[in-house]
Amino acid sequence: MIKEEYFLLSVYQNEKRNQHHIQVILQKIQVFHLF
Repeated sequence: MIKEEYFLLSVYQNEKRNQHHIQVILQKIQVFHLF
């Protein structure tokens, strides 16, 4: 039970990290398009 919760938490945190990474990439693309 606790292992499952820990696993879900790590998956959730990886999702958030990926989400942030995607936003950073999108921002860079937008900045690139400005030039």
